[in-house]
Amino acid sequence: NIEVLSMTTPPVDNRDAAVECKEKAEELLKICEFERALKLLRRAARLHPLQGLDEAICQAEVAAKGHNGMSHASFGCDAAENGRDADTVSDRDSGVEEVERVLGSCSHYSTLNVPVLTSDAGQLKRQYHKICRLVHPDKCCHPRATEAFQRVQVALDTLSDQTKRVAYNVLQQQQQRQQQQRQPPTATAPHQVVSPEI
Repeated sequence: NIEVLSMTTPPVDNRDAAVECKEKAEELLKICEFERALKLLRRAARLHPLQGLDEAICQAEVAAKGHNGMSHASFGCDAAENGRDADTVSDRDSGVEEVERVLGSCSHYSTLNVPVLTSDAGQLKRQYHKICRLVHPDKCCHPRATEAFQRVQVALDTLSDQTKRVAYNVLQQQQQRQQQQRQPPTATAPHQVVSPEI
């Protein structure tokens, strides 16, 4: 007699392995390790069809691609909750803050966090490397990390080339003058209308 295994129900020991993979993936999602979590969720799906697994895979795929405004907060990333090394979590938080700072910068100098009109190539490169370590898309889970990383690259490219830097400085000065001309004069005390006494 040949025993035929059911093709619809995987063995029970695979279910336990799938549950373990899913639990590990959930922990990785909390600390913004989206790619690793996605691999574990897919492995769990191959091992056993767990309830809610398809939805978790979809969420992890979206987060891994950085779409729909997913950020570390979307999965509750928090140093106290996940038990992860505090330095690693603070680096991630610093990266998210740095992305926001870079995206809010109004000039290449502020993007690289250097004084205006800095031309010291060494200082520019040091700042570039320091910021890139924080905002690099592989290190930071902010959905706009790629955009911030590209802005930092453009800032270094512009400011480290003398010709581009001079042209950029001239453009910045022109824009500042135009803004000053557009601003209305500062308001003085309102004029009082005095009615003549009769």
